Amino acid sequence: MKLRQLSPLDVTDSKIDYEFVSQVFIRFFKILFRSDKKIKMIYSNFSNKQSMGNDFLVLNFRFRNALWYKINKKRTEKRQFVFSKMDCPEIIEIVVYGFFQKKSFKMNINQMILDEAELKEVESQFSY
Repeated sequence: MKLRQLSPLDVTDSKIDYEFVSQVFIRFFKILFRSDKKIKMIYSNFSNKQSMGNDFLVLNFRFRNALWYKINKKRTEKRQFVFSKMDCPEIIEIVVYGFFQKKSFKMNINQMILDEAELKEVESQFSY
């Protein structure tokens, strides 16, 4: 029987994302003792005024009783997601996983950008 030659990456690289697993584990125990375990959206907004320049769009969101999120088929436990404006889809799908349940939300980025432009236009008419 011939042994397979292993590279250093095969030995040291783990398939498990320990930061993700630990965050989900902590959130699981926080939700475990709550009486209301339903997933609820607290807020969602976006910003393109970041220190990274005007090429990125940052989506901020918060859900009550969420363990992790899947945004356009990318899994994360963070409450912020950064899109490149070049690769940003028109509709962003957020799937929120909670305590033995999941909810799906769809956001139209173009509509949110238009709403923000209209708000700025109205604000510019008033002097403070």
